[in-house]
Amino acid sequence: ATKAPLLSIVPVTFDKDLRWLKYSLRSRKKYCEGYHDDIIILDDHEDDCVASKAYLESKKHKFVVNTQAKLIKIGYVRQQYMKFFCDEYVDEKTTHIVHVDSDSIFTEPHDPSIYFKDGKPIMLMTPYSEFFAEGQPENVKSALKVWQDVTSLALNEKVEYEFMRRMPLVYPIEIHKEMRDFFEKTHGKPIFEYLYDVCEMAAPHN
Repeated sequence: ATKAPLLSIVPVTFDKDLRWLKYSLRSRKKYCEGYHDDIIILDDHEDDCVASKAYLESKKHKFVVNTQAKLIKIGYVRQQYMKFFCDEYVDEKTTHIVHVDSDSIFTEPHDPSIYFKDGKPIMLMTPYSEFFAEGQPENVKSALKVWQDVTSLALNEKVEYEFMRRMPLVYPIEIHKEMRDFFEKTHGKPIFEYLYDVCEMAAPHN
């Protein structure tokens, strides 16, 4: 028989998001049933997780502090970098990572089965062509064009679909290491160096 998936919730956060994280944690405690684990990654970029550490310690909630990412200067890129290593923060029994943001609030009782169909995680996607169609607001087109270009460059092929269609995003745990290996094979450098270089080109003086 196929074993039931074991999902671990792994958000990345820092002190500016603590006000929202508190609500998120309360909602997870109230509504999330049957999850395997829940561990917070603290983006301690400039010693800006002091309040978060104290709060999580007071609640006896699991967390890890990522110090490897400090040199990645752009906050959102740094957050993505840390997410690529989620498999190293959870225990070996975890089969899937649940990516949520600090302000992701659950509002109804549920269990992880809602994310699956025929034993596979449901991954929503929308063709980029829909966003670029006539009549779409220009600010939407320009914002999404940036992400299409960035992800196409990273994957070394044109990306035709946008996948950030909901929170949470649920992925098999092995995909994180596979992506790290892909970056090294495709770009000839570890993912840290790739993202560091991207940030240096985008914001060399920040």
